[in-house]
Parts: sequence; C-alpha cells; structure tokens
Amino acid sequence: MIIKIKKYLKKLFIAITFNCILFTSFYGQKITFYHDVFPIIQKNCSPCHSKNSSAPFGLLTYKDVAPRARQIQKVIDSGVMPPWPADAGYQSFQNERILSEKEKKLIGNWIGSGMKKGVPNLFKKKENHSKSKDSKPEIILMVPDSFIVNKSLKDQFARFYFPNLVENDIEIGSFKFYSGNPEIVHHMEIWNCVPDSNAFEPGLKNPKIEIKDDLALTSHLTQTDNFISGILPGNLEESYPEGISVLLPKNSVMLALIHYAPVLTENKIQSKILLYKSKNPALRYAQTISILNNKDKMLNGPLFIPANSIKEFHSVKVIEADFSAFAVMPHAHQLCKNFFSFAINPEGDTIPIVRINSWNFQWQFLYRFKEFKVFPAGTEIHVMATYDNTSNNFQNPFNPPRDVGTSNRAQDEMMALFLIGVPFKSGDRGKILNYGQ
Repeated sequence: MIIKIKKYLKKLFIAITFNCILFTSFYGQKITFYHDVFPIIQKNCSPCHSKNSSAPFGLLTYKDVAPRARQIQKVIDSGVMPPWPADAGYQSFQNERILSEKEKKLIGNWIGSGMKKGVPNLFKKKENHSKSKDSKPEIILMVPDSFIVNKSLKDQFARFYFPNLVENDIEIGSFKFYSGNPEIVHHMEIWNCVPDSNAFEPGLKNPKIEIKDDLALTSHLTQTDNFISGILPGNLEESYPEGISVLLPKNSVMLALIHYAPVLTENKIQSKILLYKSKNPALRYAQTISILNNKDKMLNGPLFIPANSIKEFHSVKVIEADFSAFAVMPHAHQLCKNFFSFAINPEGDTIPIVRINSWNFQWQFLYRFKEFKVFPAGTEIHVMATYDNTSNNFQNPFNPPRDVGTSNRAQDEMMALFLIGVPFKSGDRGKILNYGQ
C-alpha cells in the first residue's frame, strides 16, 4: 500500500512539474519585450507609430508599448491593427503587415506574464545598424521654414522647385518622407524635371513655390518628367529592389508636390524628403505605368458619381512593351468602397495584381511584389472600383450627398493605379526581389 502511494506521489510530482514547465512556456514567463515582442512591433507597428507619422503616438520603446499593452492586444485580436487593406488571399506582398496567430498569442502571453522588459542591447545593435543610412542622404528637399499653409476651406496644392541639387548624374535607391504635420499633409510626390520639360525653368537658382487650390498638381508636367516616389496615408518610406534605381540626370530640377487638407487657421509646416543613393550601380532604371481616372480607356466613364448613387467603374490600359513590375500603388478617395486590379496577358492568362475589399482612405500603401510581375507587350491592365455616394457611407465628405467628379481634391474622386517596374529582361520571371537598399 505504501509502495503504491509512493509511486502515485512520484507520478503526481512528475505531472505537476511537467505542467509547471508547460505553463511557464505557454504563458511566456521567459518572454521579454526586447527579445520576443519588439521585433514584431518594429516590423508591423513602428513604421506608422513613429515620429512625424500619421499615428497619434509612437511605439518605438518599451516605455511606449507597456502602458498601452492592453489596448494593443485588443486592436490586434480584433484585426483593427496593424492595418493592411490588401487581400492577402488574392495577392501576397513582400511588405505585408499581418500578424500570425502565433505572433498574436506571443504578445498576449507577454502581457499575461507581467510584460518583462528584457535586455535591449542586442536588439538596439541591429536597430541602429539598419538605420545607419539615415545619417547621409544624398539629397534633402526641405520646404522653406518661412512657408505657411494659408487658412482655406479648400484643399491646397503646393509645388516646390529645387534647382542646383543635381550637379552630376545620381542613382537613387530609397526615400524617406517627413510630413511635418500628418493631419494636414495628405500626400507628397517627388518628380525630376529635365531641361526639355514644361516645368523646367532655365536660370532658376533658388527654390520656387506655387500654390493652387483646385488644379491638378501634375497638369503642367510632360512625359519627359520622371515620377520618382510618393507617400500617401500609411506609407512614409520606400526603397527599390537591389539593382534598380531612379536616375536623376545632371542639372535637372527636383520638384516636390504636396497636397494640404483644408485648414481653419494658418499653419507653418516644414516638410522634408530624404533621397538616398543606391548602394551599388543600377542595372536598370525604374519606370512607372499609370492608369489614371479618365485618361485611359474607361469602359463606363467618365468618373462621375451622382448624389445618392453607388457606381462601379472599369478602366483598361494595354502595355506597349514587355514590363517587369516590382510594386503597385492603388489610389482613390473617400467614396471608394473597394478596389480591384488584374491583368490579362496575350495568351489569355489572368495575372492578379491587387484587391482591396474594404477601401479605407486613411490607409493607402505602395505594395511590393515578392517577385517580378511580368507583363508582356499587349497585356491588358484592368482596374475596377466601386464608389458609394450615399449617406450610408460614413466616409462621405458631404451630408447630404452631392454630385462628385474627378480631381486631386480629397472631396472629389480618383481612380488611379501606378505600376512601378523596369523594362523586361530574360530571367525576370520568378526572380525573388531583395529590397535591401
């Protein structure tokens, strides 16, 4: 009897010990912020929750995250954060911000186990190394500190010309944007204007500023001008794949286009854009194919949404030369409800590009493909979007609804798709892209 009791107690001890070990592992007693949680936060949250970003607070340190841990757990469990509008089941992207169930559970276990801080040194070394390029941008486009966004009930569009910055040909591989005020700065674009451009002004020596309230920002640009990069809400920095750059020709003029939201008071906003030189010589230069509003073949245009109506539009553009795309940027405004793009190549095969089932004006990204999307000459690029101009659309800028047409103003609408890529060459199909510039 005594022997049986001893055996039972031994088994019970082993079982309790095993369960304690399992409990310790599962509930993350050894999980620490810097070793386990911060890499997830930095990849998926910090790009927006940082200084000068669109988020209301930063998530860059333990002191930032710990007081908001319960709130963070709630929004990630509900799927509200991190925002990633693109349907990953239709097309997966290199820069996806989607938490796996394992990552969600790990964060929950860290919170439940007391939110231990851990040792930051190991992670800080990695973090500092990855940001070493920030200290030496090749070109800085800085809005003059004297610039004031005037009081206006309309959107305002400013053009900032920067001469004398490109003394020799420069290959640019990455960009970083600082809005100065994310609540007012809606989006920013960088263009490069060469001597035969309509926007090029011989003899221009100092930065020049033009402000418009209802004209398209790019109406004065021509095909010789080169769109370099841009930001929209949710997208603050970009880099091109290795071996691909944007060429800034000698003596060209840099042009920054900035869209400001309506404001009730004057605001001094000093935005800046940093351009970084490519690490290695470029093998090819980036180009952009645009499918923009009514300028391309809109099958049921023009883009006009009467008050109290829901309308779907469909545009098609045929690619003239073999093209290898590495990124796509869809764009619309507040009435848009969904956005869908695909391609049909000359053989009749359908190529997925991007699908956004629930459009959110506040979250617009440049989506990077994991490998080249190859579009042979003759490929049709299809763009489709649905717009809801009824009072049921909580994003509708007008109450009651009004007729809405097309312009860059946020209260009007756009249906645009930008495919960024390079001329095709043998070996592009299936090539994995490295965005390490």
